Amino acid sequence: MSAADIIDLMTPAQMSDQLTSQARTIRLQREELEELRPLKISRPTVEANGLGLTVACIETIEARDLEPLWPGVLWLGKPTLVCGDPGLGKSQLALSVAATVSRGGEWPCKAGRAEPGDVLLLSAEDDAADTIRPRLTAAGADLARVHVVTAAQEIDEDGTARERFLTLTEHSPALIEAMRRLDRPRLLVIDPVSAFMSGVDSHNNAEVRAALAVLARAAAELRVAVLVIGHLNKGATGGKTLYRAAGSLAFVAAARAAYVVERDPDDATFRLLLPMKVNLAKDQTGFRFSIGEADNAAPYVRWADEPVSEAADDVLARVVAPRQAASDARQREVTDWLREALRDRQPHEAIGLWRQATERGFGERHVKAACRELGVEKRQMGFRGAWHWQLHGGTP
Repeated sequence: MSAADIIDLMTPAQMSDQLTSQARTIRLQREELEELRPLKISRPTVEANGLGLTVACIETIEARDLEPLWPGVLWLGKPTLVCGDPGLGKSQLALSVAATVSRGGEWPCKAGRAEPGDVLLLSAEDDAADTIRPRLTAAGADLARVHVVTAAQEIDEDGTARERFLTLTEHSPALIEAMRRLDRPRLLVIDPVSAFMSGVDSHNNAEVRAALAVLARAAAELRVAVLVIGHLNKGATGGKTLYRAAGSLAFVAAARAAYVVERDPDDATFRLLLPMKVNLAKDQTGFRFSIGEADNAAPYVRWADEPVSEAADDVLARVVAPRQAASDARQREVTDWLREALRDRQPHEAIGLWRQATERGFGERHVKAACRELGVEKRQMGFRGAWHWQLHGGTP
């Protein structure tokens, strides 16, 4: 039946009710549009009625050029992530950057001169007196422009001031105010970021993003570059370098540039600082450095004169290949030993086998892998229920 047929069958009263209903619907739709109309007004910032949104019209936003602090690596108002395995000099690199900013020094590979300014350090692993200050001195820092947060202070109910370890989730407002009070804030260093993420699941993207968002907005407002130090996943031996950063991928995603520190596969005395991602520059240049010793016996970073063009993934593959080959050879050795120890296919006490493995210098990871490869059966036996191992198909 067509719409026209339906209308013909309707009584005048029914048609009146239908028109009234349509008019009511049109009125409600118009009211809803009136409520949403402020979203379309060209004003710099508009609070949407009842929606909890802040909306800005792009036409009213003033364009601003990017301001590099270290061209291609650090920008004012943006976070940069540097990660790597322990012992490769990430913290010393961070202090080298801090020293360069504090004195307005030259960047490596003739990348220009830093605009001098104040630096704020968050360091969870190094002591300010016996490590940070000597290393900054060795790096030629203007010590009057470098500041370190040693603790967060809170006042108890009885008025007593107590020190607590600083966390980004709880103390970001105080940290932002500390940066604001510096004479010329230019750089915030967080080393390592994981140490200041108490209460945050570092593998949860949403939680990590929320913890970093406040700091990122403050850095943008204060025009401060943020250098975040992180670690690589333990035991990771391949794949893209980008996915080896420890914790959530949100750490890498939040950074506008991400670099990895790796040992130079061609010369173990040198390290490489290589880009994993750079969102704000076309140049994907890496850097080469070694660790020297100053007159005060503190280590410092010595930059090589020439940039590095090799990609991080390619370097990682060359670094990992020898490690993987050595690990494979070791695994074969452990597997051969365990196969021989269980060749009679009789149960053997696990505690005795573990003792033999330890005497031979075999690690737990390799022994467990050998058990999986050989299909070793494990069961509790005897009055005391001691664990026994035997090859599959043996006599219980």
